[in-house]
Amino acid sequence: MSQYEIVFILADKVDESGVKSNIEKFKEVVEKVDGTVTKANNWGKKTLAYEINKNRKGTYIMFEITGEGQFVKELEKKFRLSEDVIRYLTIKKKETKKTKSKEN
Repeated sequence: MSQYEIVFILADKVDESGVKSNIEKFKEVVEKVDGTVTKANNWGKKTLAYEINKNRKGTYIMFEITGEGQFVKELEKKFRLSEDVIRYLTIKKKETKKTKSKEN
């Protein structure tokens, strides 16, 4: 199983209840395609470095997801179709191998 981190930014016009409903909606998309959202962090409303689609602020949300990766295409499709999402970034975490330390 692979691990992913996905950060997406919701437009400034989205209120607190809209933020919660978007989080739940995107969690359901991941779970439909056999992924698991292990952590969902709402980083809050931040000022953007530059204006995006006439937005100066946005609400940042970060998901940590475990799964085989089929959910990535579906989730990114939903991000592109959503009027609330102004940017997103998906990162696949590298798998680290645990090695036994040698004792001298």
